[in-house]
Amino acid sequence: MKAAETCVTQVLEKLKTLPKKEFIDYLKGKMTKLRTGVKNKVLVGVFGKTGAGKSSLINAILGEPNCLPNGANISACTSVMIQVEANMTNYSYEAEIEFISKKASELSGKIACYTRSDNKMEVKHYWPLVKCVTIKVPNTKELLEHIVLLDLPGTGDCNKTRDNMWKSHLSQCSSVWIVNDIQRAASEREPWMILESSFSYLIQGGECENITFICTKTDDINPKNYLGSPVLKNTELHLDLEKKGAAERKRGCIQHRNEQAKIMLGERFNDEVVKKKPFIQMEKIFQVFTVSAEEFQNDENPILEQEQTEIPQLKQVLEDMNERHSKTAVKDYISGVYGILSLIKAANSNDSTMVEMKSNMYQLLKDSLEEQLSTITSLMTKHYNDLKKLLSEGVANSKKSCLQIAKEKVITPEARKDGRGYHRTLSSLCRNKGFCRSTNGDITDLNKTLAESMYAAINEKFAVIFPNAGTTGESIYKKICNFSIISDNMAKEWENTPMSLYLMFLTTEENFLKDKLKRDVLLRKKVIYESLTDEVQIIMCPCYEEASKISGKGTLKKTQELLVKHIDSSKNPMFDNAQKKMLEGFENLREYIEQTLRTELLESLKRSLKTPNSLSLPGK
Repeated sequence: MKAAETCVTQVLEKLKTLPKKEFIDYLKGKMTKLRTGVKNKVLVGVFGKTGAGKSSLINAILGEPNCLPNGANISACTSVMIQVEANMTNYSYEAEIEFISKKASELSGKIACYTRSDNKMEVKHYWPLVKCVTIKVPNTKELLEHIVLLDLPGTGDCNKTRDNMWKSHLSQCSSVWIVNDIQRAASEREPWMILESSFSYLIQGGECENITFICTKTDDINPKNYLGSPVLKNTELHLDLEKKGAAERKRGCIQHRNEQAKIMLGERFNDEVVKKKPFIQMEKIFQVFTVSAEEFQNDENPILEQEQTEIPQLKQVLEDMNERHSKTAVKDYISGVYGILSLIKAANSNDSTMVEMKSNMYQLLKDSLEEQLSTITSLMTKHYNDLKKLLSEGVANSKKSCLQIAKEKVITPEARKDGRGYHRTLSSLCRNKGFCRSTNGDITDLNKTLAESMYAAINEKFAVIFPNAGTTGESIYKKICNFSIISDNMAKEWENTPMSLYLMFLTTEENFLKDKLKRDVLLRKKVIYESLTDEVQIIMCPCYEEASKISGKGTLKKTQELLVKHIDSSKNPMFDNAQKKMLEGFENLREYIEQTLRTELLESLKRSLKTPNSLSLPGK
């Protein structure tokens, strides 16, 4: 990479000495833009309620016991998003604090609502004003150069700005870690509720490719009690462990419980996710780690060996992920440099016989471009028609059942029939335009609930068009990967001729463009998927605003009645508009892909094959 960067610097310096010409400026532009091809960092979202051991886990992975505050040294829970990444500029520990703007937080006249006092610590906390904290850790290049660990708090604080940011970051997570105490990992419902309620933001409306369940505090075990538990009592292992010393007995109990936890969590994931959402291929990318940050950092008489704490294995997962993206970035950059140098070498040729060959190649590739674009049009038109049919079915179902679903799940849920405390949830939901996160991280989203039947109609097809992992089937991603205006026969025909230099340049241009399009498709996929919810929210917003102003006696009942009335009177335009918006988004995506490929590649063809030779460009 350093050698390639040095080469680019040297070529740019030589190009600066040449008279200004359109082609020279084009080359300069290509060289300076090479770095933009390096992919963005990968986000790893870390879930877990207060006390689950998230901070201790991250500290152990980083080898920094006090990097993130944890329950051992503070009494308040994490209330904002914390990003942890490598400091690639110096050897200092740095933190960047991003605050909510004055207009978002509505400080004027309300400052008292945005500070709080902790009686134990006697200090003021300004967390409601903070969007995100980014911690940059030195000497972590191999671990975090291309990775960002995102500590996602579950606590909701009725702040629209932070909740919107939380949803946005959630949709950007390529990997998700769910952290929970091993004693409650398999039985506790809360982590699974968080996963289930966040699923659409992570998978269909996001880019999550794998889910990792991390059981913490594996060293926290009472061997006597565990040996007497039904799972071990009267077994051969029980008898074997009884004969060993205290340390070996405890280690044996820890390892047995770890194995059992992995089995039970695998079975539960299959029941909670795979069976409920068969259209999403997640069963092959779920893994479980059983870790002990305490034992990993224990230098005095540890019960577990380093490998048995599974912190090294978890670090290896990050290192492998980081290395894959590092190699990709280097490969793309060097390929780009090689392509541009090939063009410079070809354009510097004095061979007059190439003029006709360049003209022929230009026409062949131009025709091939239109042929390839037609295959993209054909595939996306098919997907569009299929989506339209499914959405129409979803609209009809939504109009029939939306009111009943909204009542049962959000407005008047059976579990909250007496209304105790539920008015706070409903009030928060109305203030936040239909979205609310509870203190345990559970999500209530009336907009998404109203669009539930529409999502049910399209989810399977959407997973075919935009798979969360891989390029199987008739996905747009696969179509872009296979796109090329240079056929195998054409490449073979021009092999070992000066014209191959032009093909080399055009190949790198294609690859660069396809990588850009794949990233853009991923971003637009999220917008398209969420468009159903967004359109529902637009129709519901006047109702939310009116409901948020209700106060006094009977607030809950009045709010519920207002929501029911508005949904019933607005359901027809609500779902018709949602269908229209999603189809428009998909059609716009097709047009964007076609226009980008046509415009960019025609420009590359023109610059390479329509440029005169013998430009007296710099040599070696």
